[in-house]
Amino acid sequence: MIRQSKEREAQQEAERRRKQIARDNRSKGMGGGAGVSGGIASMRDFADDLRSGAASAAATIETNSSFDSFSRPPTSAPPPKAGAGMKLGKGLKGGGAAPSSLLQAMAAEADESSAAVTSSRPATTTTAQGGSPGGATASGLVLTAEEKLTVTMSRESGMQGLEINGILQLLNNDPTSGKAVVPLQMGANPGFQFKTHPNIDKQLFANESSLGLRDPTRPFPVGSAVGVLKWRLASSDEALLPLLINAWPTQTGADSWEVSVEYELASATYPQLEVHNLSVTIPTPVDAPPSINASVGAATYSRRDNTVTWNVPLIDGTSASGTVELQLSGIASADALFPIAVDFSAASTLCSLSIPEVRSLDGGGPMAFTTASTLLVESYLIP
Repeated sequence: MIRQSKEREAQQEAERRRKQIARDNRSKGMGGGAGVSGGIASMRDFADDLRSGAASAAATIETNSSFDSFSRPPTSAPPPKAGAGMKLGKGLKGGGAAPSSLLQAMAAEADESSAAVTSSRPATTTTAQGGSPGGATASGLVLTAEEKLTVTMSRESGMQGLEINGILQLLNNDPTSGKAVVPLQMGANPGFQFKTHPNIDKQLFANESSLGLRDPTRPFPVGSAVGVLKWRLASSDEALLPLLINAWPTQTGADSWEVSVEYELASATYPQLEVHNLSVTIPTPVDAPPSINASVGAATYSRRDNTVTWNVPLIDGTSASGTVELQLSGIASADALFPIAVDFSAASTLCSLSIPEVRSLDGGGPMAFTTASTLLVESYLIP
């Protein structure tokens, strides 16, 4: 657009000069050969300026396009309407063609802007009665359970506090699926507190553990996710912690330390739990890289961040425990090795809750639905 604007201005200026030269020649009776040659030379110089100006504008656009592709996050945009917008395949006004480098830069930016960003968090997806997974693209009802975990551990191998917050959201994608009731199959869930949406029939949930609208004549809204049920647990019982992380720093010299960090999966409390993408970040403010030995997964040292990060892709019953050991020097106190930050996810909730079916209020028969469950770490620290 900048280049085209400069070209239009240049063409207008060229036309203005041509008319001025013509007026000058007429006033001189077209008798001055020097005047004609001077006018032609002037026009030639102006044409050279025009070409150099267009090249400079194209280079400016290429530079800005390259900068924007890194400075702005990629966003998806609707396709341009037919017959409107910039035609990259057409020649420029006046017969010139767009520089190939400019076209390449614009095409690269368009490809980058349309790239989809996907999440690395896992989530189980179950389809029933002909529904298809995929959130808003699924047919019928989509029920998504998400939990967030907040944990504070003690340096002395103990838990200071645990908090679990969960929500079940219902998304209706079909106007014919709005009048529905969702029976829940729930476990014992000791210590959990549940709260339903104001428009949900509280008595129905208390008596039958089912979720239905208080006014059965009203359907669930279409295209808008509704939080139909929330739950919360606050406890200091270490047995409820899905993954226990302990750190054991031991001083071996004046400024030398050996640090052992271990994880242990709570298989007894959550026998089917699988933990994904465990990440344990340990501060290591040292000048020389520490010696690292991990029994499972991989641990890497970052000189820029002064940290060691231990990553384990999957933890289940076959790898219920693991350790990483560090040997480092140049640390005066164990305080420099904290806080240790932990992150992971799981494809199931800690609250025992499942959805075996969804029934229609009109006919009472089964309805198409999709379920998904995710456990995320809000904060897990050993301060």
